[in-house]
Amino acid sequence: MTMNSLAGIQRRMLEICPVAVVGNAPNYSRWNAESLQDRLIDLNDQANAIRSQAQREGRDLTESEAADVDRIIADFEAVENELGSRGSAGRKTAPGAPTGGGIVQRTSIEDMIRPNAAQTIAAMFPRDTHGFRNLAEFMAALASERGDSRLRVGPPIHAAGMTEGTGSSGGFLVPPQFLAEILGPAFVESGILSRVSVVPMTSSAVTVAGYNNTDSHAGGAIGGLTMEWAGEGQQLSSQTGKVRAVTMQAKKGAVMVEVTNELLFDSPAASIQLREIMSAAARFGLEAAILTGNGVGRPLGLLNDNAKIVIGKETSQAADTINYQNIIKMVARIHPSLLPGAVWVANPNTLTQLLNIQRPIKNVAGAENVGGDILPVFQTGVGGTFSLLGLPLVFSEALPVLGDAGDLVLASFSEYQLGMRMDARIDVSTELKFDYDKSVFRLILRADGLSRWDQALQPMNGDTLTWATMLEERAG
Repeated sequence: MTMNSLAGIQRRMLEICPVAVVGNAPNYSRWNAESLQDRLIDLNDQANAIRSQAQREGRDLTESEAADVDRIIADFEAVENELGSRGSAGRKTAPGAPTGGGIVQRTSIEDMIRPNAAQTIAAMFPRDTHGFRNLAEFMAALASERGDSRLRVGPPIHAAGMTEGTGSSGGFLVPPQFLAEILGPAFVESGILSRVSVVPMTSSAVTVAGYNNTDSHAGGAIGGLTMEWAGEGQQLSSQTGKVRAVTMQAKKGAVMVEVTNELLFDSPAASIQLREIMSAAARFGLEAAILTGNGVGRPLGLLNDNAKIVIGKETSQAADTINYQNIIKMVARIHPSLLPGAVWVANPNTLTQLLNIQRPIKNVAGAENVGGDILPVFQTGVGGTFSLLGLPLVFSEALPVLGDAGDLVLASFSEYQLGMRMDARIDVSTELKFDYDKSVFRLILRADGLSRWDQALQPMNGDTLTWATMLEERAG
């Protein structure tokens, strides 16, 4: 590939997406995200084409080809940096607008003033790369076994208050900016992680406030404080909020990633591919812990939470089914103040049942069903989004399959506290997959989590209420 062909490609890209040009390079700040992603793919193809040509001819790169590759890599990094600098800033999530009946979603005051999970994650990690240009270069330094002064072992220097380090296990600390790039997309894109309350952990344990619902309280307010009415000059009684101290202890989770050495050392796209793989694995692991963790060596998840309410199946309900009565009873047991932020989570193989849920229509006497309708119950939106009774619905394979207890849950995940340590590390083995010419990396994250609730709340009147409900088993 010659400089003329490279110039032709650049001209083609500029025709597709006209931008201002700084020197000989486009000003990527004016490109949209889709065009930037296309540019990354194009640049990667260019570099691979040059290398492939040399390999077919059994020779090293010529000086001109090496210079071309260097320019491509520099251009690639400029695009990557532009994408990284944008992060999740400026992204707006359009609120769902049900077209039929159901629950109207509203934004609470707390949601407006409290940072969301993605914002908290972004704020946790300073823009420090430890001198590495990208994640691939950091991981290549780990695998090279030549030693690199930029690699750091022990507690990160930006967190002087930490009381324990990770150096004794031999792992190298992930530069905080790269860790933010791994975790950030997971928290932005996940319908579960994006809703939890993230608590930064600057030591191996942290104490946070939870709700103490051991006593019923008049008015049904969460927190145990009630309004008291008094006449002029009448003494008011002292009240103490029903708050309990909850300790989270960081627990270790690992993500294993096998990487071919060709990708690690040769591909300009390695950084993006590695980040996407690690982000997806971390996302799934954290979601699974939040949903199903038993609290032993991992977070305590929704299915094992003491405050959850299990909704029983209907009389004579067929095995492996979900019906209208199931879902309205689940909604009815969520605390009303939490409903606007609640979300359904279901195992993917429940979809056929959910698609066919109907609101039954009874005869005048109310003695039998004479029909039903679908649209006001289950709805599909733009881009493959779903809602059930007007509340968002997301899927997770971490939940049990259709018919097992917990195949469908409804929860306000803002009531779930996820403690995250900032000192993640990566270990590397070049021997484990030596015969495959692969390096094996192990990303170590430490986190803990549990809900604020110690048990379901008994309001002044009516049935107990909670932050999370689930369906019981409906086996044959």
